[in-house]
Amino acid sequence: MNLQQLMEIESKFEQLSIIPIFDEILKYTLKLISGGIQTGILTELYGEAGCGKTHVCMTLMINTIINYKTSRVIYISTAKQLQQDRFNQLLYKFTNLFNKCIIQHLNNTKFMDEYIYEQLPTLLEQYQFKLIIIDNITTYLQELQLTLNQMQKTSILKKFSNHLRRLAKKHNIAVLFVNNVVASTQNNKLYPALGIKWSEMIDERIQVEKKGMIRHFRIDISHRVALDDATFTIQESGIYPQVD
Repeated sequence: MNLQQLMEIESKFEQLSIIPIFDEILKYTLKLISGGIQTGILTELYGEAGCGKTHVCMTLMINTIINYKTSRVIYISTAKQLQQDRFNQLLYKFTNLFNKCIIQHLNNTKFMDEYIYEQLPTLLEQYQFKLIIIDNITTYLQELQLTLNQMQKTSILKKFSNHLRRLAKKHNIAVLFVNNVVASTQNNKLYPALGIKWSEMIDERIQVEKKGMIRHFRIDISHRVALDDATFTIQESGIYPQVD
């Protein structure tokens, strides 16, 4: 990549926004991806069950509507519903922000497609949004796993990701996919579900691991910043960087 190409990439990102992962006061302690996720691109968050992915999503939603006061967020669950009590607990200081969150439970592929391809574009034209979360992308194809071959599944995911990337760029929105993990039969290591083809459809990827009471962030894919890592803890009032 030459200098001109690097400058072109940099100029594009300067026009985009950063949504902080952690509270604004504590953000300076975190080097990870400039303290947040990028708008205008597709980001994936993956990890084992119980590692804290949903807490990261809830914190991102809250920080988005706090930092972008005229914007709203959309959370789409495809498996279990969002822990509404926990989300309300985190939002208790900001009761005036509840109406900024649109929470959808779409556990049916047909309903999901209708919402993503038909309702969502219209919604984004009518109101200002800054963040869309799909939790999780693996379940999106679950109903069709037995009837589709690999080429058909890849085609559906490509159409899905291209559609959301166009919306992200057009409206300067951050799109975050939550992904499950699968264990390799060769080395027993954990890898993001959906395979290599899906990996080529996203722009940035972050892994979350749990080691005791400490959670660990690691950037797997990014064309914007150097690969980095950071630790955090989940507390009653939210998630915070782990300070040595």
